[in-house]
Amino acid sequence: MLRHVELPHPAAQLEQLERQFRADGWVILPDVFVRSSVPQFRAAVLAQLHAAGSSSHFMDLPGGAPEAVEPTLAPRLRNFLP
Repeated sequence: MLRHVELPHPAAQLEQLERQFRADGWVILPDVFVRSSVPQFRAAVLAQLHAAGSSSHFMDLPGGAPEAVEPTLAPRLRNFLP
């Protein structure tokens, strides 16, 4: 469902992202997911949250929901935070 960009970030971009992370304590990683797959994934997450009765103040996916794990499998995320 959620598709990941498989190619690593270019080395120069990765170095710049790492510098920003070290300086600021946070960074936005660009192009981790294939953009066209995000709306369907988002809809699935919202459906899971609705089915679980999550409120807008507390959102928790049910245990075992693949949507809870799927983003963590992205190669660009895993390469940045090994």
